[in-house]
Amino acid sequence: MSDYGVGWPLWEDGAMDPADFDLPVGLADRISAWQEHFEVRFHYEDGWKTAEDAAAYAREGRELHRFLEQSIGGWADVRLDLWPVQ
Repeated sequence: MSDYGVGWPLWEDGAMDPADFDLPVGLADRISAWQEHFEVRFHYEDGWKTAEDAAAYAREGRELHRFLEQSIGGWADVRLDLWPVQ
């Protein structure tokens, strides 16, 4: 779940750090970029800058969820919260 100012959108009783996971570098980079997309393109009062920004955020979130399930689903409960687009 993305949130303002967290930098890393994976949570367990609070925001976690990329070092807490043994993720492939490419996946960790994509997760960071997904969070950055949220920070830059979503405003808490105005919403998304464009409908395409919202759609791209949701699309990438679903794909990242699938990859995370494959990478850490054996030892972690991986849930996706797309609150900014619902």
